[in-house]
Amino acid sequence: CVGGVENDCNTHAHLWNYIQYGLEQPVNYWIGGNDAMIEGDWKWVNGRTIEMGVPFWYPEEPDGGTSANHLLISSNGLFADGDGEIPFHFICQVINM
Repeated sequence: CVGGVENDCNTHAHLWNYIQYGLEQPVNYWIGGNDAMIEGDWKWVNGRTIEMGVPFWYPEEPDGGTSANHLLISSNGLFADGDGEIPFHFICQVINM
């Protein structure tokens, strides 16, 4: 599993709805984005650029510099960067073949 991929506000809303109502408890989740290749250039696992700023990210995020290269969605639905060693749950997108 390499994480979730979202492209727009509709997908973000769907993911947030799933976290709020489809899971036992809303907590932080890894969702498959990173800036590991180029600091500050956030990409989904499929190579698409991650939208920055409102309405997706916490204010002042991403803020972890080179030590926080992985994307999480917080328990309130906003993105933040984090150290990939933190043992959060993860959400994966299943693609039908």
